[in-house]
Amino acid sequence: MKSKQFLILCLVAVVLLAVGIKVKLAKHQSWQGQGSGKKVVPGLDVTKVMKFTVQNSKGTVTVEFKDGLWRVAERYGYPAKYEKLATFLEDLGELTVTEMVAAGESQYGRLKLNDPGKDDAGALLTLSGADGKELAAVLFGKEHMRKGGGGNPMGMGGGDYPDGRYLRAKGGKDVMLVAKSFSQIGEEPNTWLDDQFFKISDIQEANLAEAGKTVWTASRTDTSADLKLAGDIPDGKEVDSTKLGSIKSAFSWARFSDVADPALKPEETGFDQAKTFVAKQFDGIVYTVTVGKKGSDNKYYLAVKASYDGPTERVVGQDEKPEDKTKLDKEFADKLAETQKKVADLDARVGNWVYLVDSWTVENVTKSRDDLLKDKPKPKEEAAPQAAAPVAPPPAE
Repeated sequence: MKSKQFLILCLVAVVLLAVGIKVKLAKHQSWQGQGSGKKVVPGLDVTKVMKFTVQNSKGTVTVEFKDGLWRVAERYGYPAKYEKLATFLEDLGELTVTEMVAAGESQYGRLKLNDPGKDDAGALLTLSGADGKELAAVLFGKEHMRKGGGGNPMGMGGGDYPDGRYLRAKGGKDVMLVAKSFSQIGEEPNTWLDDQFFKISDIQEANLAEAGKTVWTASRTDTSADLKLAGDIPDGKEVDSTKLGSIKSAFSWARFSDVADPALKPEETGFDQAKTFVAKQFDGIVYTVTVGKKGSDNKYYLAVKASYDGPTERVVGQDEKPEDKTKLDKEFADKLAETQKKVADLDARVGNWVYLVDSWTVENVTKSRDDLLKDKPKPKEEAAPQAAAPVAPPPAE
């Protein structure tokens, strides 16, 4: 390639680069158009918000501060996840307009910004204060989608992804575009629930009962040992160590999908014929998990209670010095108080509720005793001895 041609190619590359930068800046400036930087809800003090509702095509979600806690009204007043709602309100309070969109009423449907009750309606967020008066109301419309590619922060390849949302103040005409998608607006009531549940770890002994009769019992001597199944094992059978071992970790990562109506009767939840799993940890905490039937959505009804069944007095060691006794007594008392508080806090949080959980959460512990056994492997048959090859007679002389 001649030097003149190479120089021309370099100049073309520089020009193309400059054009690309100019286009990129133009897009950025259009994204930061007229009205940019103005608060979406001017003068909103989120610390004064005591209730908010989201009304969309799926229904209504109401989160309100009541009896000292934020609660989800459509879930019988179950506590809401504070971190989630706090972030939501904080983002809303700081939300600024990225661009004022030139769109009249005829364009509201296209942007999903029609009033509730109409086709192509937006999701109406209403914020209220302690006196019940409306503080602000905003319609959330269609998400703004950005074309995928190398700049996709979600790492989703070439697919489009939401990077903003169209909004309109209740009763207002102006359409605003903001740089947050607010995915929470379209979520179901159960997604706002406080998802803190319970966790069973370091099981010392466990048993399953049904209709007042013990189905199986298992225990172990220390935290490094495996559970041992109590009782005789039938001939030709042995313990399925994988299934028995899964009991140790069955509730180490327990989650619930939703909460049930507290007014449901035992025959509706299956608690009148429930299976009861009781697990005692090495620290003395006992979990009693009641498992009912599967509901219409294929989720099990479940309830849990906690209690303490460990030592309440320390055993004094032989030849223990007075100064050591004082220290050890205090350590024991502090640990006991901590454990008992943990039990009380758990019962206060979950003890009066009925939960809906996925099958994987419970089916490792609701197996019958026979399910925890398997057939012994059959011994290998010994190969039959091969007949000796006939010996050829010696050649005749």
